[in-house]
Amino acid sequence: MMRRNVTGFKGFVFVLPLIILLSACQPSTSTSSTSEANMRALADDPISATKKLSVPPASSVASTPIKSFSAQVTRITTSKRNPTKKITRTYTISKKIVNGIICVRVDFPANGTPNSVAVSSVINGTEQRIFETSSGKVLSRVPLPKAQVPNQGITTLYQRLPISTMQAYMKAKRYSLSSSSNTLTAGHPITELSQISSVSGNAESSYQEYYDLATCVKTGSQEIFYTTDGCTHTKTQAIAYQALCGQPVPLMITTVDEIKNPKRINISDRVIPRIDDLSQLPTISSGELEQLKADPSKKVYEFKPIIGDPASLDDTVTTTEAYSCTTTNNISDAVFN
Repeated sequence: MMRRNVTGFKGFVFVLPLIILLSACQPSTSTSSTSEANMRALADDPISATKKLSVPPASSVASTPIKSFSAQVTRITTSKRNPTKKITRTYTISKKIVNGIICVRVDFPANGTPNSVAVSSVINGTEQRIFETSSGKVLSRVPLPKAQVPNQGITTLYQRLPISTMQAYMKAKRYSLSSSSNTLTAGHPITELSQISSVSGNAESSYQEYYDLATCVKTGSQEIFYTTDGCTHTKTQAIAYQALCGQPVPLMITTVDEIKNPKRINISDRVIPRIDDLSQLPTISSGELEQLKADPSKKVYEFKPIIGDPASLDDTVTTTEAYSCTTTNNISDAVFN
């Protein structure tokens, strides 16, 4: 019997909507996917769980160039403060080296609302074109501020990083460098933090990137910055890879943004008790719910619960991008026309 989370306080019944993600795809040449078990493992500690998924090729493994790449991406955003507010979006991303230019196409399906249509975006090195996927009707055409110059030296979309060369560059630019347990930590210097701030509008406090010295890949980063509304953001990212053609190709990217907000909400008129964990809430069956709705002496309200201190605006937002149905070296140039 299907069950829905509900809780009742002071004569009220509050219904918590559940969101279920269903996904399926047909894999083709050189494919891999992220299992449902792996996705569930992200719930408690998404950064550590993402790192455990990573299986990039060792530096001794022979590799072949990846001239084209396509994958279905499932992007899920959740909030610790509002756990039932889950935003899920699935799209397809394709990349290919065409005449020395890296071309990118993203296909978004219709969102299910009335009159919505599937939309695609193509970047070909000189412009970005957005159009209806089925009809080809152009919705916008925007020249890129800096056109990409054809580079016949580009032979692969993904490859191991030249860590030694990068270390020499970072040392010259006065990065803060340290290494431990095969991990290189690179802290951006103040001059670069200032440049980031001038573009983002935020006050950058620190920005560190992490690299695996054994497999020569970037494994993640941590950034701390302050926004104009007084919030402090600590944004941590972990990147997991899969080995295709002997090259490290994205499998999952997880970003956790811890937000500290100095402002508080006046809750003097709040009638809903504090909730610290959804598991503390009782459940009833859908049949019992319908009976409550039919009882004129009861009032049933749907609401999105706030976890923890209801007066606090602090939050932790987690975004996971999982790559599945990944295909390499199997895309026509016509996809980017």
